Amino acid sequence: MRTVVLASSFKRAFKRLVRREPELQERIGERLALLTADPFDPLLQTHKLKGKLSGAWACSVDYDLVHWLLGIYVY
Repeated sequence: MRTVVLASSFKRAFKRLVRREPELQERIGERLALLTADPFDPLLQTHKLKGKLSGAWACSVDYDLVHWLLGIYVY
C-alpha cells in the first residue's frame, strides 16, 4: 500500500474548493483513496502535464474537475 502525503498548499486549495462546492469533498476523498491504491487506475486518467507544469502529473476527479498532483506525494 502506498502512502499519500498532502502538502499544505494542496490542503489550502482543497479547503477553498470544498467551501465553494461541499459535494466535491466525498468525490475527492474517494479519488485520493484510489490514488493511494493505484496511481494509474483507469478511472483516474493519470497523465503527465506539459509546458510550464512539465514534470507534474494530473488526474481526473470528475468529468469537469481535473486535479493537478502538485502537492500530493505518493510513496
